[in-house]
Amino acid sequence: MTTTLENKMVLAKIKSNEEVINTYESRGKAIASEWRKIDRRDANALKRDLTEGGLIYRTGELMHELTLEALSEGVKYVSGKRLGECSLRNVDRRRRSECLWAFDNTKDILEFIKTSKKGFTSITALQLAMKKAEQPSNDDKKPLEEVSEETETDNETETETPTPPTPETKDEMKVAIETFKILNQYGLDLDKFIDKLKLVQDKSKTLCK
Repeated sequence: MTTTLENKMVLAKIKSNEEVINTYESRGKAIASEWRKIDRRDANALKRDLTEGGLIYRTGELMHELTLEALSEGVKYVSGKRLGECSLRNVDRRRRSECLWAFDNTKDILEFIKTSKKGFTSITALQLAMKKAEQPSNDDKKPLEEVSEETETDNETETETPTPPTPETKDEMKVAIETFKILNQYGLDLDKFIDKLKLVQDKSKTLCK
């Protein structure tokens, strides 16, 4: 009688443990499934927003046009007043910067997403991945000792001089636009940058020696 009761208690305990394990597993499976759906939804939404007509594209396009407008008026950045007039002042500065970057690099971004196996759900992650992909791998950094004899022979027998690439022409406006984009991208303060630029200008004679 006692043995039967103990057996029943052991069996009940085993069944209870199995139910707990199964419950954890089933809950985890359901949770993982929901997160996969959210990731797929967010990845698809990001791609839609990056293309023409999407939210990110339209935000970046407007920031781009406002930047050009400011530069054409002799102002080096879009003022807070102008952002307020265009209802963009309440949009996070980092988000505005990311949207401007996305607009300026739309073609390269869409191509990167197409070739990448990873589904990106935010511009921040996408930006980091693209910067990492642009960095040369260790395989690309071959030491000089690894140059083969065949390569050296080819270089010695080659008589045709390659035509050097034509350097891109720059003017003050292009440099100003590129500088503003860099400051905006990294969230740097333009006024502080101007102060530093003046210091460089004051010390230019020393720096150029």
